[in-house]
Amino acid sequence: VKYVVDKVVSAWKNLPRIIIIDTRNPRNWFETDIITQNGGEFRGMLAYSGSEPVIVLNGDYLESYDDVEATIYHEALGHYGLRSAYGRTLQKLLRDIYESDPKYKSEIMKRIAHEHRVEAETVQLTPYDIGYHMEEILAEKSEAGPLADPTTLQRVMDFIRGFARRMGWRKGAFTEAELSAIVRAGQKRTMDGPKAPNRDVVAAARIAFRPVASGDSAPAGPTAILQDTKTP
Repeated sequence: VKYVVDKVVSAWKNLPRIIIIDTRNPRNWFETDIITQNGGEFRGMLAYSGSEPVIVLNGDYLESYDDVEATIYHEALGHYGLRSAYGRTLQKLLRDIYESDPKYKSEIMKRIAHEHRVEAETVQLTPYDIGYHMEEILAEKSEAGPLADPTTLQRVMDFIRGFARRMGWRKGAFTEAELSAIVRAGQKRTMDGPKAPNRDVVAAARIAFRPVASGDSAPAGPTAILQDTKTP
């Protein structure tokens, strides 16, 4: 696992600490806490040790080169990149994308229903559910690796579309081009920097992902603000 991680991230300039855990032999309280909260059933997650973001990889669940590669892309380019690039504005962005197309409500309800083995029609979405799963949907777009650099024309179009959205002139569902531009900005922040202050990333996580209903099960304590669980 370490060999693949080192090969993938060697040139990246803005990267949090990465640890590889053995669920049978945790080395410290942080690893014990992660395992206790998640039962050891995950491939990777972005967690927080105090104010420090940490990418946690579960060596017991990563079985191939491709598996390790996709997981580090998902966590570092996806989750950490998005939070670093958009900071406190990320939650609003995720909500805007969600509200732009009804398909996202259906998709999130199906994901929650599958996870908890209930009928999708019975799922009641909370703001936490929307933020958590919308970030997951965007992070999944990074699993194949860095998106190709846009052409000059694409850059111009991305700028125009983004400006129109911010001004309220552009309505309707976000296009794949718009979503790619959003994801690409997060990837670039991880790969090229500059490094976002930890306090900004942590503040965004605390605001956006603290559970708001008693039924929410993701941890919200000082160790792991957000869990990103990927089960087999």
